[in-house]
Amino acid sequence: MIYFSGGTDNPYNYNGVGYDGVPAEPSPVTFAFSVRSGKWETVNGKTPDPSMDHRGLAVIPEGLVIIGGMEKGQRVTPRVAILPKQPSAK
Repeated sequence: MIYFSGGTDNPYNYNGVGYDGVPAEPSPVTFAFSVRSGKWETVNGKTPDPSMDHRGLAVIPEGLVIIGGMEKGQRVTPRVAILPKQPSAK
């Protein structure tokens, strides 16, 4: 599985403001791509405290580790969070 969490649908510069001048906001979706099946899965559509610009996730037995990033309102955060890595029920 290849995991993704947060990000935004508005490309932005280093300051979190989109190239269109609109502040980018983090997506609350955590999703995964199964290399084996070639399919995308939603892990959590309402991830708490979404962030963007954290560049990656660490996968540990307890879940997905997100370190730092940028939160809503273009606030840089030192927060460390562990998210469950099992897809949510549909």
